[in-house]
Amino acid sequence: MISVYHRNRPTFMASNGAREEFPKGFTFMGDVATDNPNEAYQLSNNIDGAWRPEAPCRSTSVGDVLVMDAGKGARLEVDSLGFNSF
Repeated sequence: MISVYHRNRPTFMASNGAREEFPKGFTFMGDVATDNPNEAYQLSNNIDGAWRPEAPCRSTSVGDVLVMDAGKGARLEVDSLGFNSF
């Protein structure tokens, strides 16, 4: 399970600033049923419809954060190519 956090003021640019700002400045959006960050990124995008139909939101983007193990593990900031661990 991977927890998805969206930046409250998205820049959609690789900033590597999540380290200093997380969790302040982010909103928990939900958990994705996978242990693979690439799959979590794909599942938390609005491709074939809202990824959170109960509370529609924007797609996960560069600068957002994925937290492994349902919010208790490694933190990964979404980058333009892959992820930055912090």
